[in-house]
Amino acid sequence: MRFALLALLALPLLVRAEVVDRVACIVDDQVILLSEVQDRARILRTRSPDAPRLDLEREALEALVAEKLLEKQLQALGIEIRPSELKMAIEDVVRQNGLPSEEALKKALERQGLTWEEYTETLRKQLAQMKLINLRVRSQVKIDEEEVRRRYAEIVAAERGEEEIRASHLLVHAPADASPKELERARQVALSLLARARAGEPLEELARAPLGADAPPRTAGDLGWFRRGEMLRELEEAAFALSPGQLSEPVRTRFGYHLVLVQERREVPPPDYEEVAARLRDALYQEELERQTRRFVESLKKEAVIEYPMPELAPPTARTGSAG
Repeated sequence: MRFALLALLALPLLVRAEVVDRVACIVDDQVILLSEVQDRARILRTRSPDAPRLDLEREALEALVAEKLLEKQLQALGIEIRPSELKMAIEDVVRQNGLPSEEALKKALERQGLTWEEYTETLRKQLAQMKLINLRVRSQVKIDEEEVRRRYAEIVAAERGEEEIRASHLLVHAPADASPKELERARQVALSLLARARAGEPLEELARAPLGADAPPRTAGDLGWFRRGEMLRELEEAAFALSPGQLSEPVRTRFGYHLVLVQERREVPPPDYEEVAARLRDALYQEELERQTRRFVESLKKEAVIEYPMPELAPPTARTGSAG
Protein backbone atom coordinates (compact mmCIF):
# COMPACT_ATOMS: atom_id res chain seq x y z
CA MET A 1 0.00 0.00 0.00
CA ARG A 2 1.24 3.48 -0.85
CA PHE A 3 0.84 6.41 1.52
CA ALA A 4 2.04 9.31 -0.65
CA LEU A 5 -1.32 11.03 -1.07
CA LEU A 6 -2.26 13.54 -3.71
CA ALA A 7 -0.96 17.01 -2.97
CA LEU A 8 -4.54 18.20 -2.81
CA LEU A 9 -5.29 15.82 0.04
CA ALA A 10 -2.01 15.94 1.95
CA LEU A 11 -2.43 16.25 5.68
CA PRO A 12 0.87 17.61 7.06
CA LEU A 13 1.11 18.21 10.76
CA LEU A 14 0.41 21.72 11.97
CA VAL A 15 2.60 24.01 14.04
CA ARG A 16 0.76 26.51 16.18
CA ALA A 17 0.90 30.07 14.94
CA GLU A 18 1.33 32.90 17.40
CA VAL A 19 -1.30 35.22 15.93
CA VAL A 20 -4.66 36.63 16.89
CA ASP A 21 -7.02 34.23 15.13
CA ARG A 22 -9.57 35.22 12.56
CA VAL A 23 -12.05 33.13 10.64
CA ALA A 24 -10.61 32.55 7.18
CA CYS A 25 -13.40 30.38 5.80
CA ILE A 26 -16.67 28.71 6.76
CA VAL A 27 -17.48 25.41 5.04
CA ASP A 28 -21.14 24.67 5.78
CA ASP A 29 -20.98 24.55 9.58
CA GLN A 30 -17.20 24.07 9.87
CA VAL A 31 -14.77 26.90 10.56
CA ILE A 32 -11.22 27.24 9.21
CA LEU A 33 -9.09 29.65 11.21
CA LEU A 34 -6.42 31.93 9.84
CA SER A 35 -3.86 30.23 12.08
CA GLU A 36 -4.62 26.92 10.36
CA VAL A 37 -4.09 28.54 6.97
CA GLN A 38 -0.80 30.09 8.06
CA ASP A 39 0.41 26.82 9.56
CA ARG A 40 -0.29 25.00 6.30
CA ALA A 41 1.27 27.80 4.25
CA ARG A 42 4.50 27.45 6.25
CA ILE A 43 4.66 23.79 5.30
CA LEU A 44 3.97 24.61 1.64
CA ARG A 45 6.83 27.12 1.73
CA THR A 46 9.31 24.31 2.31
CA ARG A 47 8.75 23.20 -1.30
CA SER A 48 8.14 26.71 -2.74
CA PRO A 49 10.47 29.01 -0.77
CA ASP A 50 10.16 31.92 -3.21
CA ALA A 51 6.39 31.86 -3.66
CA PRO A 52 4.46 34.98 -2.56
CA ARG A 53 2.90 34.64 0.89
CA LEU A 54 -0.63 35.32 -0.34
CA ASP A 55 -0.37 32.65 -3.05
CA LEU A 56 0.71 30.06 -0.48
CA GLU A 57 -2.08 31.05 1.90
CA ARG A 58 -4.68 30.76 -0.86
CA GLU A 59 -3.34 27.32 -1.81
CA ALA A 60 -3.32 26.29 1.84
CA LEU A 61 -6.90 27.43 2.34
CA GLU A 62 -8.13 25.52 -0.71
CA ALA A 63 -6.46 22.35 0.62
CA LEU A 64 -8.11 22.86 4.02
CA VAL A 65 -11.51 23.42 2.39
CA ALA A 66 -11.09 20.16 0.46
CA GLU A 67 -10.21 18.34 3.67
CA LYS A 68 -13.30 19.66 5.46
CA LEU A 69 -15.51 18.50 2.60
CA LEU A 70 -13.86 15.08 2.51
CA GLU A 71 -14.18 14.71 6.29
CA LYS A 72 -17.90 15.35 5.94
CA GLN A 73 -18.13 12.64 3.30
CA LEU A 74 -16.23 10.23 5.53
CA GLN A 75 -18.71 10.82 8.32
CA ALA A 76 -21.72 10.49 6.02
CA LEU A 77 -20.46 7.18 4.62
CA GLY A 78 -19.29 5.86 7.99
CA ILE A 79 -15.77 5.26 6.74
CA GLU A 80 -13.44 4.41 9.61
CA ILE A 81 -9.96 2.96 10.01
CA ARG A 82 -9.59 -0.10 12.22
CA PRO A 83 -6.62 -0.31 14.62
CA SER A 84 -5.28 -3.28 12.62
CA GLU A 85 -5.29 -1.17 9.42
CA LEU A 86 -3.43 1.66 11.14
CA LYS A 87 -0.89 -0.80 12.55
CA MET A 88 -0.30 -2.29 9.09
CA ALA A 89 0.15 1.20 7.62
CA ILE A 90 2.73 2.09 10.28
CA GLU A 91 4.61 -1.13 9.51
CA ASP A 92 4.62 -0.18 5.82
CA VAL A 93 5.98 3.28 6.63
CA VAL A 94 8.76 1.73 8.72
CA ARG A 95 9.64 -0.68 5.91
CA GLN A 96 9.43 1.89 3.09
CA ASN A 97 11.78 4.24 4.96
CA GLY A 98 14.31 1.52 5.73
CA LEU A 99 13.91 1.87 9.49
CA PRO A 100 14.66 -1.04 11.80
CA SER A 101 11.59 -0.66 14.02
CA GLU A 102 8.55 1.40 14.99
CA GLU A 103 10.62 2.86 17.82
CA ALA A 104 13.09 4.21 15.26
CA LEU A 105 10.20 5.91 13.45
CA LYS A 106 9.08 7.52 16.71
CA LYS A 107 12.57 8.88 17.31
CA ALA A 108 12.78 10.21 13.75
CA LEU A 109 9.47 12.03 14.27
CA GLU A 110 10.67 13.48 17.57
CA ARG A 111 13.72 14.93 15.82
CA GLN A 112 11.31 16.73 13.48
CA GLY A 113 9.29 18.05 16.40
CA LEU A 114 6.31 15.75 15.74
CA THR A 115 4.48 13.73 18.38
CA TRP A 116 3.49 10.15 17.83
CA GLU A 117 -0.16 10.97 18.53
CA GLU A 118 -0.23 13.72 15.89
CA TYR A 119 1.50 11.53 13.34
CA THR A 120 -0.76 8.52 13.80
CA GLU A 121 -3.87 10.72 13.66
CA THR A 122 -2.60 12.24 10.40
CA LEU A 123 -1.94 8.77 9.00
CA ARG A 124 -5.40 7.62 10.07
CA LYS A 125 -6.97 10.54 8.18
CA GLN A 126 -4.89 9.74 5.12
CA LEU A 127 -6.01 6.13 5.15
CA ALA A 128 -9.64 7.17 5.50
CA GLN A 129 -9.30 9.55 2.57
CA MET A 130 -7.75 6.80 0.49
CA LYS A 131 -10.77 4.61 1.25
CA LEU A 132 -13.09 7.41 0.19
CA ILE A 133 -11.19 8.00 -3.05
CA ASN A 134 -11.24 4.28 -3.78
CA LEU A 135 -14.98 4.21 -3.23
CA ARG A 136 -16.04 7.38 -5.05
CA VAL A 137 -13.29 8.14 -7.59
CA ARG A 138 -11.21 5.14 -8.58
CA SER A 139 -13.93 3.59 -10.74
CA GLN A 140 -13.83 6.74 -12.92
CA VAL A 141 -10.16 6.29 -13.77
CA LYS A 142 -9.49 4.84 -17.21
CA ILE A 143 -6.16 4.43 -18.99
CA ASP A 144 -5.95 5.31 -22.69
CA GLU A 145 -3.62 2.83 -24.40
CA GLU A 146 -3.09 5.31 -27.25
CA GLU A 147 -1.68 7.76 -24.70
CA VAL A 148 0.66 5.05 -23.38
CA ARG A 149 2.00 4.53 -26.91
CA ARG A 150 2.29 8.27 -27.51
CA ARG A 151 4.40 8.70 -24.38
CA TYR A 152 6.53 5.71 -25.35
CA ALA A 153 7.19 7.40 -28.71
CA GLU A 154 8.27 10.56 -26.86
CA ILE A 155 10.79 8.55 -24.83
CA VAL A 156 12.21 6.92 -27.95
CA ALA A 157 12.49 10.30 -29.68
CA ALA A 158 14.19 11.89 -26.67
CA GLU A 159 16.80 9.12 -26.51
CA ARG A 160 17.49 8.99 -30.24
CA GLY A 161 21.15 9.77 -30.86
CA GLU A 162 22.15 9.38 -27.21
CA GLU A 163 25.32 7.37 -26.65
CA GLU A 164 26.41 4.99 -23.96
CA ILE A 165 29.85 3.69 -23.13
CA ARG A 166 31.24 0.48 -21.72
CA ALA A 167 34.44 1.06 -19.77
CA SER A 168 36.72 -0.38 -17.12
CA HIS A 169 39.03 1.40 -14.73
CA LEU A 170 41.97 1.12 -12.38
CA LEU A 171 41.71 3.11 -9.16
CA VAL A 172 44.68 4.21 -7.07
CA HIS A 173 43.02 4.94 -3.76
CA ALA A 174 43.41 8.33 -2.10
CA PRO A 175 40.65 9.43 0.31
CA ALA A 176 39.05 12.85 0.09
CA ASP A 177 40.86 13.97 3.25
CA ALA A 178 44.27 12.74 2.07
CA SER A 179 47.23 15.05 2.65
CA PRO A 180 48.89 16.80 -0.32
CA LYS A 181 51.80 14.39 0.02
CA GLU A 182 49.48 11.35 -0.13
CA LEU A 183 47.66 12.77 -3.14
CA GLU A 184 50.88 13.39 -5.01
CA ARG A 185 52.11 9.89 -4.19
CA ALA A 186 48.84 8.40 -5.56
CA ARG A 187 49.09 10.55 -8.69
CA GLN A 188 52.66 9.46 -9.38
CA VAL A 189 51.68 5.81 -8.94
CA ALA A 190 48.78 6.32 -11.36
CA LEU A 191 51.13 7.89 -13.93
CA SER A 192 53.57 4.99 -13.67
CA LEU A 193 50.73 2.49 -14.10
CA LEU A 194 49.40 4.47 -17.06
CA ALA A 195 52.71 4.04 -18.87
CA ARG A 196 52.65 0.30 -18.23
CA ALA A 197 48.99 0.03 -19.32
CA ARG A 198 49.76 1.83 -22.56
CA ALA A 199 52.56 -0.65 -23.08
CA GLY A 200 50.01 -3.44 -22.97
CA GLU A 201 49.65 -4.61 -19.37
CA PRO A 202 46.00 -5.29 -18.39
CA LEU A 203 44.49 -3.04 -15.72
CA GLU A 204 43.50 -6.05 -13.60
CA GLU A 205 47.12 -7.22 -13.44
CA LEU A 206 48.39 -3.73 -12.68
CA ALA A 207 46.01 -3.58 -9.70
CA ARG A 208 47.87 -6.57 -8.25
CA ALA A 209 51.40 -5.68 -9.34
CA PRO A 210 53.93 -5.26 -6.48
CA LEU A 211 54.91 -1.60 -6.06
CA GLY A 212 56.42 -1.49 -2.60
CA ALA A 213 55.15 -1.34 0.94
CA ASP A 214 54.32 2.37 0.83
CA ALA A 215 52.24 2.19 -2.37
CA PRO A 216 48.57 3.11 -1.99
CA PRO A 217 46.02 0.32 -2.46
CA ARG A 218 44.57 -0.27 -5.94
CA THR A 219 41.46 -1.87 -7.39
CA ALA A 220 40.32 -2.51 -10.94
CA GLY A 221 37.02 -3.51 -12.45
CA ASP A 222 34.39 -3.20 -15.16
CA LEU A 223 32.23 -0.07 -15.00
CA GLY A 224 29.67 -1.62 -17.33
CA TRP A 225 27.51 0.35 -19.74
CA PHE A 226 26.56 3.90 -18.72
CA ARG A 227 25.06 7.03 -20.23
CA ARG A 228 25.66 10.68 -19.44
CA GLY A 229 24.41 11.49 -15.98
CA GLU A 230 24.80 7.96 -14.60
CA MET A 231 28.47 7.97 -13.55
CA LEU A 232 30.72 10.13 -11.41
CA ARG A 233 31.00 13.41 -13.29
CA GLU A 234 34.80 13.29 -13.54
CA LEU A 235 34.83 9.72 -14.88
CA GLU A 236 31.99 10.48 -17.26
CA GLU A 237 33.75 13.51 -18.76
CA ALA A 238 36.94 11.52 -19.25
CA ALA A 239 35.21 8.48 -20.73
CA PHE A 240 33.05 10.36 -23.24
CA ALA A 241 36.16 12.16 -24.54
CA LEU A 242 37.76 8.83 -25.51
CA SER A 243 37.38 6.42 -28.41
CA PRO A 244 37.19 2.63 -27.96
CA GLY A 245 40.58 1.28 -26.92
CA GLN A 246 41.81 4.61 -25.56
CA LEU A 247 43.01 5.08 -21.98
CA SER A 248 42.59 8.29 -20.02
CA GLU A 249 45.14 10.30 -18.10
CA PRO A 250 44.75 9.93 -14.29
CA VAL A 251 41.33 11.26 -13.30
CA ARG A 252 40.92 12.62 -9.77
CA THR A 253 37.70 11.82 -7.88
CA ARG A 254 36.89 11.73 -4.18
CA PHE A 255 38.07 8.11 -4.19
CA GLY A 256 41.52 8.68 -5.68
CA TYR A 257 43.03 8.58 -9.18
CA HIS A 258 41.40 6.53 -11.93
CA LEU A 259 42.68 5.27 -15.26
CA VAL A 260 39.63 4.84 -17.51
CA LEU A 261 39.72 2.46 -20.48
CA VAL A 262 36.85 2.78 -22.97
CA GLN A 263 35.98 -0.57 -24.50
CA GLU A 264 32.88 0.18 -26.59
CA ARG A 265 30.62 3.06 -27.60
CA ARG A 266 27.17 2.71 -29.09
CA GLU A 267 23.96 4.58 -29.67
CA VAL A 268 21.46 3.88 -26.91
CA PRO A 269 18.99 1.26 -28.17
CA PRO A 270 15.32 2.26 -27.78
CA PRO A 271 13.69 0.76 -24.68
CA ASP A 272 11.45 -2.23 -25.32
CA TYR A 273 7.80 -1.18 -25.26
CA GLU A 274 6.75 -3.81 -22.74
CA GLU A 275 9.59 -2.80 -20.41
CA VAL A 276 8.27 0.75 -20.02
CA ALA A 277 4.53 0.34 -20.68
CA ALA A 278 3.74 -0.72 -17.11
CA ARG A 279 5.58 2.31 -15.72
CA LEU A 280 3.82 4.62 -18.17
CA ARG A 281 0.43 3.15 -17.29
CA ASP A 282 1.11 3.71 -13.61
CA ALA A 283 2.09 7.34 -14.24
CA LEU A 284 -1.02 7.93 -16.36
CA TYR A 285 -3.18 6.25 -13.74
CA GLN A 286 -1.87 8.54 -11.00
CA GLU A 287 -2.38 11.61 -13.18
CA GLU A 288 -5.95 10.62 -14.01
CA LEU A 289 -6.65 9.73 -10.37
CA GLU A 290 -5.54 13.20 -9.32
CA ARG A 291 -7.66 14.80 -12.05
CA GLN A 292 -10.76 12.82 -11.08
CA THR A 293 -10.12 13.57 -7.40
CA ARG A 294 -10.04 17.29 -8.16
CA ARG A 295 -13.31 16.93 -10.07
CA PHE A 296 -14.83 15.09 -7.12
CA VAL A 297 -13.76 17.84 -4.71
CA GLU A 298 -15.13 20.50 -7.05
CA SER A 299 -18.48 18.70 -7.10
CA LEU A 300 -18.50 18.73 -3.29
CA LYS A 301 -17.77 22.46 -3.30
CA LYS A 302 -20.77 23.10 -5.55
CA GLU A 303 -23.03 21.29 -3.09
CA ALA A 304 -21.63 23.14 -0.07
CA VAL A 305 -22.06 26.67 1.24
CA ILE A 306 -18.59 28.17 1.47
CA GLU A 307 -18.04 31.65 2.85
CA TYR A 308 -14.79 33.64 2.75
CA PRO A 309 -14.80 36.34 5.47
CA MET A 310 -11.29 37.26 4.26
CA PRO A 311 -11.82 38.06 0.56
CA GLU A 312 -8.08 38.25 -0.16
CA LEU A 313 -7.85 34.49 0.50
CA ALA A 314 -10.83 33.55 -1.65
CA PRO A 315 -10.34 31.86 -5.03
CA PRO A 316 -10.94 34.14 -8.05
CA THR A 317 -14.42 32.80 -8.73
CA ALA A 318 -15.63 33.09 -5.13
CA ARG A 319 -17.44 36.00 -3.51
CA THR A 320 -17.71 36.70 0.21
CA GLY A 321 -20.80 35.11 1.65
CA SER A 322 -21.71 33.24 -1.56
CA ALA A 323 -21.85 29.54 -2.21
CA GLY A 324 -18.72 27.91 -3.51
